[in-house]
Amino acid sequence: MLHFTLPTLTGLSSITWFGVMRGRALVLAIGATKLVRRTLEMSNTAAIMRTLFAADALRVASTLVFALSADFRRCDGSVLDGRCVRSG
Repeated sequence: MLHFTLPTLTGLSSITWFGVMRGRALVLAIGATKLVRRTLEMSNTAAIMRTLFAADALRVASTLVFALSADFRRCDGSVLDGRCVRSG
């Protein structure tokens, strides 16, 4: 973390970068929540359990990718996935 830098392509400050990442995650979480609410049968407890298990597995996988990655794009994608699942 001592040598971590954000891309300087657009001239955004680090605070702005984190705000943009958070905003994208919230938009994706809203879309994912709407999709799941439309397609998931709420009376089917087995389907609900499988969906929650898949969401938890995605959170674990995104955390592992973030921990093992040195590339900004991969880290950003894993944070985006993890926040989307966590928010939804």
